[in-house]
Amino acid sequence: MTEEDMIELATHLLERAAPAGGIPELECLDGFICGIVTAPEPVQPSEWMPLVWGTEHVFESEVEAERLTATLLDYYNFVVARLGQTPDDDDPEAPPAVFVRGVTLVDDPEDDEADGDGEEIEAPPVGLFWAMGFDLAHQLRFDAWEATAEEWPLVADILDFKDALLPPGMYDEEADDEPGDDAGPALSADSMTGLLEQSDEEDAEAALSTEERVDLVLSLGEMLQELYAINMQREAASRTVRRAGPKVGRNDPCPCGSGRKYKACHGAG
Repeated sequence: MTEEDMIELATHLLERAAPAGGIPELECLDGFICGIVTAPEPVQPSEWMPLVWGTEHVFESEVEAERLTATLLDYYNFVVARLGQTPDDDDPEAPPAVFVRGVTLVDDPEDDEADGDGEEIEAPPVGLFWAMGFDLAHQLRFDAWEATAEEWPLVADILDFKDALLPPGMYDEEADDEPGDDAGPALSADSMTGLLEQSDEEDAEAALSTEERVDLVLSLGEMLQELYAINMQREAASRTVRRAGPKVGRNDPCPCGSGRKYKACHGAG
């Protein structure tokens, strides 16, 4: 996808999806789609795409809907291509496995904004928005992710690393609203602001350092590439070759119509 497509998608998320209760930020979208692509059970576009745009979202025209839907699917394929790389690729042109601001994305200093009082806006903790997006995908197939994590240490580590990037105590084990198969509320600008405020209230001594968060992000990228490769191998192994029609016996007439027995005609080889 082009840089112009990326800018339009990011702008639409911020200005249109966020007010509608959708995913409000490109880094969040990246985490969400990484979670969709590597999910232990398939998640169809008809299920995950509405969460991107938000329940109250309405396209201005059919042309806009077709264009942005195509761009979103292009971004999905972009994520698939990145996760399909092997972690030890030496290609300097290869894009990073995950797109996280401050780690694999470098902001232009000229893009920094200030609030209404002219004060500089503090950047969120590294990887927080990406982890929020991945967490939404986790919620969509919560039981499947958890069951797979019981069997695969790799998946358990991915979920643990994702949780470590979120504010501590985001999910209280005793809470009644623990995520499940019927979970999956869309992210919103308000929910992201709430998480930022929650993270600010945490004991500074208990919080991860920026360096530790960067290490988690880079490790997650490599682990997701490994998980994607395993999923592809398992999918290929599960495929079976099916015959187009019933098996022809050696003494049956040859299907070619020659009148000879199959064993004496096309089955002779």
